[in-house]
Amino acid sequence: MRMFLKHFLHNALLVSFTVIVLSRFPTSLASTTKSGPPVSARCGIHMYHGDPGFFNCMTDEHQEFSCADDSCEHAGYGWKDFMFKQCQAYNPDNTLSQTYQDIYVDTFLAFNADLWVEAQEKKTAKSFVCGWTEHGPDKRFNARRPTCHKCRLIIPDQ
Repeated sequence: MRMFLKHFLHNALLVSFTVIVLSRFPTSLASTTKSGPPVSARCGIHMYHGDPGFFNCMTDEHQEFSCADDSCEHAGYGWKDFMFKQCQAYNPDNTLSQTYQDIYVDTFLAFNADLWVEAQEKKTAKSFVCGWTEHGPDKRFNARRPTCHKCRLIIPDQ
């Protein structure tokens, strides 16, 4: 029951987050100002599809950027090669699978204080939970985040 409640609350928070993000940052950023010259941004909190050819990227400082999808990488590897390890898929009943797998990441939302990230796999579009610890062989592998280099700050129209 406790596991169910934890995942129920997680999904309620995820839905709330999505509603807040979509209401603050419209799906089409045509009406949103993208200011200044391109900069680099580390996507510490989330990364999801924005306008065609772009990702929306939120930094650890809660700044939202629109970034060219071909400019995103980690440690010299392109976004297409970015992985999380030892992830659990959501079952149809919203519980977590008891098996673990490595996934190539399409989008993610990080819960850094709780040491886990929810990610969508590229190939299947399934949602996974990927955790990390401060100890162990791959301890902080899933705490890695991509950096995008052709980003513009998003300033919502008032």
